[in-house]
Amino acid sequence: MSDSKKPELNLVETVNASLIEMIQGDAIKVMIENQLSSTIKSVIGSSMREYSDFGKVIQEKINAVINVAASNVELPEYTKFVSDVVLEQFDTVLQEQSRLQLTGLIEKQLGTLPSGVMMADQLFQKIVDSFTPEEYEEERTISVELIRSDSSAIYIKINDEEKSEEIKISLYNHRAEDSNMFYIGYIDAGSSWNKRTTKDSEKSFNTHCMDEIQKFLFRLYCAQTNIDMTDMSDFEDFIVGGQDW
Repeated sequence: MSDSKKPELNLVETVNASLIEMIQGDAIKVMIENQLSSTIKSVIGSSMREYSDFGKVIQEKINAVINVAASNVELPEYTKFVSDVVLEQFDTVLQEQSRLQLTGLIEKQLGTLPSGVMMADQLFQKIVDSFTPEEYEEERTISVELIRSDSSAIYIKINDEEKSEEIKISLYNHRAEDSNMFYIGYIDAGSSWNKRTTKDSEKSFNTHCMDEIQKFLFRLYCAQTNIDMTDMSDFEDFIVGGQDW
């Protein structure tokens, strides 16, 4: 019987010894300190939240100071501040968002010029594309005549007989190292009653009252764009109009 009680007596003694050791040592003290620290932090955190009594008092104090500071602000100064912010934001939006739209609008009105050298077939295709027919316009022929007088001059005549309008482009390659590289020297355009030529005045072409082809050629003329006339086989009469009704 005594043998069966020995483990129980040993366990009690062990527990008692451990408790005595913890009480005599710092273990329980550390536990209490940690728990107290956690409790105090929680209480202080709760007390200092904005919806607590302490938080509400602090908020009232801060609002009072802010109101005093705001009462010293003159309205014109505030208006200027708002105005400056609006202007700054407007400029930012204008620079970042309107650049592409504005560039696209200008390109749509003026057209884009190919960079570097323009090939002869590109020039002819642009001439064709410039004759945009009106809706339901009847078919008509635009005649194109290309004349090469000598090695340094080429003349292109574009005749819209139905509208009695003709454009003559004088191409030259003076001072060019490549004999096939030309630029527009003169433009003659219009009808017998409305004639304009760069020989008399470039300002005669500096107007919005021009057809698309005249605007495009005048831009090439002003930019002195190089035109490679090696292959001139594409220059021929073409048809505009004649859409299905």
